[in-house]
Amino acid sequence: MVQRGPQMEHPLQWEFAGGKLKEGENASQAIVREIKEELGVEVEAISELTAVEFSYPNKKIVLVPVICEIRLGEILLKEHVDAQWMGPHDVKKHDILEADRLIIHNLKRGT
Repeated sequence: MVQRGPQMEHPLQWEFAGGKLKEGENASQAIVREIKEELGVEVEAISELTAVEFSYPNKKIVLVPVICEIRLGEILLKEHVDAQWMGPHDVKKHDILEADRLIIHNLKRGT
């Protein structure tokens, strides 16, 4: 997970790296591009998981989690201030964005 910068929306909260789809992209293509842009590593998208919808006060989002494997490079933070590999018990110790918490909940349930 990565920690958002102090100038970003939802400052210093933790999230799964990723971003918006560009026209013509599917979720797997978008995550490969976004991880390269945000973290400087090349990943391979392995599988898409169950999408989650969440409504923040100012917008509604749909997150499509994608399981990826790093293929090349070392993580280099370009937009975020920290990155950590987290297990199920680690996430309880961090201020994680609410929409991303739904993904974690689904992962724990196996969906």
